[in-house]
Amino acid sequence: MSDKKRHPLLARQIRKNLPGVDLAQKPWCDFIETVNDSYGQADQERELGERTLDAVSEDLTEANEQIRRDAENQLNQLTRYYSNTLDLLVAVFPA
Repeated sequence: MSDKKRHPLLARQIRKNLPGVDLAQKPWCDFIETVNDSYGQADQERELGERTLDAVSEDLTEANEQIRRDAENQLNQLTRYYSNTLDLLVAVFPA
């Protein structure tokens, strides 16, 4: 496996920790290929996790905004109700 096909992190670790080792010989080539595949799979799982978190975050943000809008609407309704009630009491029982 050429360096270009290797996962960048794996290639860096090999250069750092295994200088001078002939990785083209058995059992190194099979081992490195297996580790490289694991790095690729880990990247895919991380990307899936990030996409899932992004989607959940968007859903939670929208739900939070809807709750905020609902609370503001309820507050406005209660404010109008109590204001109208107060106006009615003042009209019925003037000071």
